[in-house]
Amino acid sequence: MEILPSIVGTVAEHTVVPIGHQASYLIFYKGNFNMLAVHVKDLEAAKERMTHWVEEEMRNAKNIESDVMNWLEEVDEIIEKANQLQNDPRRANARCSAWSFPNLILRYQLSRKATKIVKGVIEVQEKGKFDRISYLPTLDREVCSSSSSTRVGENYETRESLKENIMKALAHHNSCNIGVYGLGGVGKTTLVGEVFVISKKHKLFDAVVTTHITKNPDIKIIQGEIADLLGLRFSEETILGRAHRLRERIKMEKSILIVLDDIWTILDLEKVGIPKGNEHNGCKLLMTSRNQDVLLQMDVQKDFTFKLELMSENETWSLFQVMVGDVVKDINLQCLAIQVAQKCAGLPLVIATVARAMRDKRDVQSWKDALRRLQSGHHTIFTALELSYDSLESDDMRDVFLLLALFPNDKVHYFLKIAIVILCLWGSSMTKLPREIGQLTQLRMLDLSKSGIEVMPPNILSCLTKLEELYMGNTYVNWEDVNSTVQNRNASIAELQKLPNLTSLELQIRETRMLPSDLQTVFEKLDRYKIAIGDVWEWSDIEDGTSKTLMLKLGTNIHFEYGIKALIKGVENLYLDDVDGIQNVVHFFKLEKITLKDMDNLNTIWHRQFETVKMLQVSNCKKIVVVFPSSMQNTYSKLEMLEVTDCALVEKIFELGFIENSSVENTTHLKIVIDGLPELKNIWSGDLHSILSFQILIVVRLTNCANLEYLLPLSIATRCSHLTELYIKHCRNMKEIAAEEKESRVSAAPTFEFNQLSSLFLWNLDKLKGFYAKEHTVACSSLKSINVYNCAKLNLYTTLSTRSSNFQDDKLSVLTLQPPFIVEEVIPNLEELRINHKEANVILQAQNSSALFTKMTFLGLSHYNIEDATFPYWFLQNVHTLESLHVEWSCFKKIFEDEGQISEKKTYPQLKNLTLNGLHKLQHICEEGFQIDPVLEFLEHLDVDSCSSLLSLLPSSATLNHLEYLEITNCNGFFQRERQVHQIFEKLKLQKMMNGFGRET
Repeated sequence: MEILPSIVGTVAEHTVVPIGHQASYLIFYKGNFNMLAVHVKDLEAAKERMTHWVEEEMRNAKNIESDVMNWLEEVDEIIEKANQLQNDPRRANARCSAWSFPNLILRYQLSRKATKIVKGVIEVQEKGKFDRISYLPTLDREVCSSSSSTRVGENYETRESLKENIMKALAHHNSCNIGVYGLGGVGKTTLVGEVFVISKKHKLFDAVVTTHITKNPDIKIIQGEIADLLGLRFSEETILGRAHRLRERIKMEKSILIVLDDIWTILDLEKVGIPKGNEHNGCKLLMTSRNQDVLLQMDVQKDFTFKLELMSENETWSLFQVMVGDVVKDINLQCLAIQVAQKCAGLPLVIATVARAMRDKRDVQSWKDALRRLQSGHHTIFTALELSYDSLESDDMRDVFLLLALFPNDKVHYFLKIAIVILCLWGSSMTKLPREIGQLTQLRMLDLSKSGIEVMPPNILSCLTKLEELYMGNTYVNWEDVNSTVQNRNASIAELQKLPNLTSLELQIRETRMLPSDLQTVFEKLDRYKIAIGDVWEWSDIEDGTSKTLMLKLGTNIHFEYGIKALIKGVENLYLDDVDGIQNVVHFFKLEKITLKDMDNLNTIWHRQFETVKMLQVSNCKKIVVVFPSSMQNTYSKLEMLEVTDCALVEKIFELGFIENSSVENTTHLKIVIDGLPELKNIWSGDLHSILSFQILIVVRLTNCANLEYLLPLSIATRCSHLTELYIKHCRNMKEIAAEEKESRVSAAPTFEFNQLSSLFLWNLDKLKGFYAKEHTVACSSLKSINVYNCAKLNLYTTLSTRSSNFQDDKLSVLTLQPPFIVEEVIPNLEELRINHKEANVILQAQNSSALFTKMTFLGLSHYNIEDATFPYWFLQNVHTLESLHVEWSCFKKIFEDEGQISEKKTYPQLKNLTLNGLHKLQHICEEGFQIDPVLEFLEHLDVDSCSSLLSLLPSSATLNHLEYLEITNCNGFFQRERQVHQIFEKLKLQKMMNGFGRET
């Protein structure tokens, strides 16, 4: 009987457990598919991350490891399998058959397959954890034949035979060093360049490298050029250390050819790091020099030195014809052309230079002039260069020619050979882009920003197939109309389609007719762009800080055409002017800034398009009544800057509605700028308690809102603790800053804590009586600037001796319509203050007022309109830190004291800026015959405007040695006294002076 339990246990182990495992496919069908969806989503995210990494490495010219590419393919395959299973139509039967019962067999099969794919997805994701995905490839230098300029496929007997001899010498087992010598410009660089190409193509050596030595060799540059071609990265800083590392690297190659081009004097190979003699038998050197002796000094056996001779007459004429073009086929020019070619002395460089200069010259006189100059020139190469210079089409190209001539150490020859990858013509005055730019086929970046280029010949851009960055902002090219039947005289924007590597683009397009029908393939590849389409945009309108900016204008559905939709999809900074139907565009996933301008048909800003927007500008949109209706109040929580200007019908900015159980959302560091809204009644309206808190409102700037009676609803005003700037100007009906909302019941005196407010600006507010109409408390402990002007009904200041003695929590309790600021508390922190006569008198009544002005640098005094008003010189005696003084619209006859009233014991401020405006009774700043006031001794800027009674500016004996700027306007009485004006001005040394009519003199 003891055997039975053992048998039963064994049977159960091999039957029940597997059956339970198989049954789990049926039971956990839904869970298996949910698990599949989760793991596929994770794998897709990993693939996207890897794709971004791969793209970044490829942009840095790195090669991607093959196992990484294999992994990406494997990911695509298994995701495809998962998608096919998830979309399998049979899944409906697995859930329920025609008899309302699941098809268990199908359910089992699909669930089992899902589990299997999940396992595969997990395995693939684990395999994708790479420490490194790329490597730097060894550079493969393309050698350009810039010396002789012979064309590929052209065979010249003298060159071909010499090339064969060099190849034989390289193959000779006894040759370590081979040399080529000849006159400058004879074609040595081109010849060894062809040997270089043949050696690489036919793999005659394991490695082939080349470097240019020049007249004054830079050892580090030579080491760097050789190392780059060998894939070596130096960690050593010294020449000696780099030489050791390079020598060891060269020895790693079984056979290597090193081309040392243009040696002028003996080169220390050991110092460079090149093995010598028996140190590395597989290393061969091919050298060029103008002098055979130099080659011999470099240990080249005489039998292995080869002289490159001048070209024969036939070869000269053949090369000349190739370079000059079809113009020599003209029978009238051919004879002259042959003579010109003969005068090139068989030097390929001279032949190519002269031929290019004479290309397309079809008049006989030009050829005669060229022949005459070549015949008279003692130095043929210089005459050829002069011809080339004179043949350039513009002064800009001649400037470039002369710029190249400034390259030291014989770098011009080298400069012509290297592949230029960056060309910046920013701010150039040239009006036509030279065709020669199209020959710079290695360009990666071309900057034509802010240039005068209007004409761009066709087929220049399309030749720059390696171009990655093209900048043409603030440059107005007359692009070719894509529908024009006239022969192209200008480039078309369609040429951008031939730039497969373009990732950055800045471009201005005035008219849509210049756009080709499909630019989607171009725009989709752009990582960074600033593109302005339309005739209303200025490049300066674009604010920096985002990498994808698009400006659209034309009153059309342009965004549906020309591939513009591809740009809109990823745009971060969007400017729209009179563009229709934009609400139908795909969702703005990355939009951070948007400008809406002249949108005449826009009634409402589009719902649910602003989740990511940080800056919104709305300008001259004539039909908008509410900027943010209540339906949008949850869509702008990330808004940081709102600017609404010149919208004639806007009545509300934020319309807030009650949402039950809604959580309070705070906007982040919100700045609000409002200007020119004549119908504005409320900035915030609706339910202000339970919906939104503007606790982080930091700047409010309000201008020209005639109907607005108050700025802040009470519920918002009491929660503006982060407000730093309050600016209100030209709002003629504003009565108070904060006011109760309708149906609001305030049971206690509110507290307004503006502890971060540093700047208060109130101008031309005729009806403003105070901050709040009822009892309240205000705290502004950080105020540094108070600028109040022409607010006749406003009382801002009181003193400790006249206020009501009622404190709560160290904050002043202010009774209805009493001034909010205590002089003794607010003045000591101020750096800027503008006050009128009445306010100045209140301040002077304060206890120990002379000790209050410890930080003041700017003081504005205005509206001393009483008859025979005397300038309050007290301020100049007691505000020792003062640097700028503005005195306006007062009845002062003079400003500064005479010498009898000046105390030598007093410390006076050193004014740097003085502005006097609207002082119609002012006769003297300092009266004639008196010593100049010490306050003015260091004056730098003096501005006098609308002082019609001014008779004298300064005493004739005065000298203002520091004065740099003087502007006197609308002071007719002063300028009629020409003699005094002349006496004063001839003593001043000014950087700038404006005359009585406001013109600079």
